[in-house]
Amino acid sequence: MDLLQNNNEITTVNPILKAFSLDYCEKIDDAVNNDEFIKSKRNNIIKNLNNCTVGHDDYLKPAFDEYNEAVTYLSIKNKNLLIDRVKEVKGKNTPDFQITSNNKTFYIEMKTLGFADGDLNYVDAVNKGLESQISLEQQINNGRNVAIAETFISPFFYSTKEESYNQLIQTRIIETIVNKINNNLKEEQFKDGKTILLIDLSLMLLPYDWKSNSVPIFQENLRKSMVSGIFWYSAFGKLDERIFSTIEFEGAKNIEGKLRVEGILNNYPFIKALCFQTYNVSKERKVVGLHRSQDQEMIDILLPLCDFLNDEFNTKGYEVLQGIEPR
Repeated sequence: MDLLQNNNEITTVNPILKAFSLDYCEKIDDAVNNDEFIKSKRNNIIKNLNNCTVGHDDYLKPAFDEYNEAVTYLSIKNKNLLIDRVKEVKGKNTPDFQITSNNKTFYIEMKTLGFADGDLNYVDAVNKGLESQISLEQQINNGRNVAIAETFISPFFYSTKEESYNQLIQTRIIETIVNKINNNLKEEQFKDGKTILLIDLSLMLLPYDWKSNSVPIFQENLRKSMVSGIFWYSAFGKLDERIFSTIEFEGAKNIEGKLRVEGILNNYPFIKALCFQTYNVSKERKVVGLHRSQDQEMIDILLPLCDFLNDEFNTKGYEVLQGIEPR
C-alpha cells in the first residue's frame, strides 16, 4: 500500500505494482502461520518490495513472481487438491508443484510471462503514466473542473521490430507467448511424471475474454469479424497457418498473416497438457486447460484445476460458440 501510494503521486501507471491484489496479499498473510511454503514466499516478497523505489524497479518483477507463485499455490489448494512444493535438488531442474487428486499424482511447471520487451516496456509505461499525471495537474492548475488524460499500455510492443509487425495483434501475441516459452523451457523439469505447463498471463492485457481465446476461431461482437483464439493457437497453431484478426472497417482485411512458430504442444511431446492462467473482467482467476486428444488420461487431472478444457480438434468449442457458460 505504501508503494502504491508513493507511486500514485508521480505516475498513473505501474503495471507490475498494480498487478498485486491487496485481497490476495491478505490471503497470503492469513496462510503464513499454517504453511511453511507460504511463509517463505511471503518473506521473499517483502524482502524484494522493501528494496523497491518509486517508478519501475528491478526488484518488482522478482517480487511479483514470488507473489504469483504463492497465489497460484493457494488457489490450487482451495480447490481441495493436495499440493506440495517440489524440493529443489542441486544440479537438477525440477517442476514447481506436485499435485495429488483422486489418488493420482501429477506435476506443474509454472511460468509467469512478463511484457514482451521486458524492462523497456515497463519503463515506457511508467513514463507515459508520469506524462499523464503532469497533464492532469496542468489542466487543474489552468482552472479546468474536470481533467482528462489517456495512457496506452502495450505489453506486446517491440521497440526493435518494424512498425508493420507491431500492428499485428493476434499473431504477435501468439508468437510472443510461444517464443518466451521456447526460450525458457527445460525438458528435465517434465521427467518426474505427468507434468502440466502452467503459463500465467496475469501481467498481460489480452484482447477478448479467456473463453473466446480458448477456441481456434470465434466471432467478435463489435464488427462481427472472425478472430483467432490466442490460447488455442499458442498450444496447437502450425507454422504458416493463417491468423484472423478483427476488421477495422467493412471491407478491411480480416487475415493478419501467417504464423512463424509452431504451437507449444506441437513442439514438445513431453508436456502432457498446457494451462493458461489469467483473469476475467471481475478480476477472478481463470484457468484454461488444453490437451492433445490422444492424452485422454489428462482430462481427469485437468478437470479439478480448470474452468474450461479443449483439445486440438476443438471438441469443446461449441460451449463457447453457443454461449454455454463453462463451469
